[in-house]
Amino acid sequence: MAKPSALERALRLLNYRLRGKQELIKALEERGYAQADIDDAIGQLEVLGLVDDARFAKSLAETRVLVSRRGRHAIFFELLKKGIDKELIETVLSNLEEESELEAARSLAESRLKRWQDLEPLRRKHRLLSLLQRRGFSGKIIREIMELSK
Repeated sequence: MAKPSALERALRLLNYRLRGKQELIKALEERGYAQADIDDAIGQLEVLGLVDDARFAKSLAETRVLVSRRGRHAIFFELLKKGIDKELIETVLSNLEEESELEAARSLAESRLKRWQDLEPLRRKHRLLSLLQRRGFSGKIIREIMELSK
């Protein structure tokens, strides 16, 4: 069976989930496609609107807040790692609603505090603080959640 073209492979990858331009390029390079074929495939996909870093970044940020309950800092670094431009990331994150981020942190805190109810209060507070920091929430949101959990 013949190896699929770079365009076919890219379409197959996009069929699973949205991807950023750099992420798609890296995946095609890892599969051994020539740079000219990759550039051609990416160019065609951009013209069709199937590769759009702004749409990808916005979608990933919203998903990470609502589903994965992550904060802006964690999302920033994840998008950066996926090859999204720093200025675009800052634009996307500035449009992210602070209320949804706060609700994600609150939901995360409530679920974990139920599990940790048998722990002594100081240890429970420390674990919550560490969890919220690891998940990338801002100091402002962490303070609000810590105040609510007293």
